[in-house]
Amino acid sequence: MDRRTYQWTFAILCGFSCVFSLLYLSNQSILSQVNVKMKLNRVFNSFKNDAVQNTRTNIDKFTTASTPLLSRSTLKSRENSEILTTARVPRITENHRDQSESSTTERDRRNTMLGWKVIQKRRKEHVAMMCQQYPELSAERVKYNNLLVDDNYNILYCPAAKVASTNWRKVFLVLRGTFKNVSEIPGNRLVYRLNYPHLDSYTKSEIELRMRTYTKFMFTRHPIPKLLSAYINKLGDSPQWVLLKKIRPWMTVVDKINYASNKLSFSDFVNHILKTDSNQLNEHWGLITNQCNPCNIDYDILGKFETLNEDSEGVLKAINASNIVDFSSYAPHRTNSSSIDVLVKYYSQLSKQQIEGLYSKYEIDFRLFDYNAAEFFNLS
Repeated sequence: MDRRTYQWTFAILCGFSCVFSLLYLSNQSILSQVNVKMKLNRVFNSFKNDAVQNTRTNIDKFTTASTPLLSRSTLKSRENSEILTTARVPRITENHRDQSESSTTERDRRNTMLGWKVIQKRRKEHVAMMCQQYPELSAERVKYNNLLVDDNYNILYCPAAKVASTNWRKVFLVLRGTFKNVSEIPGNRLVYRLNYPHLDSYTKSEIELRMRTYTKFMFTRHPIPKLLSAYINKLGDSPQWVLLKKIRPWMTVVDKINYASNKLSFSDFVNHILKTDSNQLNEHWGLITNQCNPCNIDYDILGKFETLNEDSEGVLKAINASNIVDFSSYAPHRTNSSSIDVLVKYYSQLSKQQIEGLYSKYEIDFRLFDYNAAEFFNLS
């Protein structure tokens, strides 16, 4: 091999060596990059899976601990169609909140109304349960003449004496347009001189329609202060002669003039109640159960004198009349019969037998409307 051929052969071998070296290094670089990417992907996927898992866990916890988020329209529909329980208070999504709804005042108002509906649901459930224990109450004839009707706002109301019934009659006068507001109504006597439609004045088919479609409500009161309120207001220092004559039929006009010296004591009043059949008692001190038939009528709202303002506001909102009448704009007539000192003053005059007799007489009201009987016995 001559010198020239040797040089060419050496150059070709060097060239191939360089090419193979470059190819090898390039391949190693590619493999290295692939390995790096695979490692990064494994790390990223692991992080992503953990994140997804954590997110799912948080979602599961949220949905388990609370209810599904409701839109504004859905919430309104639910509020109108059912009474929500405490465990199912809905939340409104951020997408459906407007400025008024996000305000603290509006949230408090909404929560208050939902809480009020919960209380109403519990009261209705309690009455239903007690009615099952007293099946004879469901067999009684419904006293349609005790139900006031307003066809403008589609409501039926059973007024129980000494349970703010005068104030509700004033509200009815405003709702039917006789007065613009309750402050215009002069005194309480006018309220009872004006006629109110009673349900028994309608035909049978009209009664059935109203019983089925109208908003029905009634109010109750603890039997102890209610009874004392009736005594003080109707038979106290200035008694109603008609009522007094039914208790003391032997009284004459002279006795009426000298009533201060021969006043009907609270003890004598209680004795009259104990010896009178429950169905024959005057409406002012009779059983609310007998007047309003809660075991025959499925009342939509069961108000209580003890929560008068809240329950009255609930009624007016339910019939879309809260902008027409403000029930809390005036103070309802309350005698001092609700004062503990006054209760003790009068009920301490009674014997143990009278106290026990009164409880037996009003036991249905105590049990049906969930009033505490222990307070009754603790007065003596």
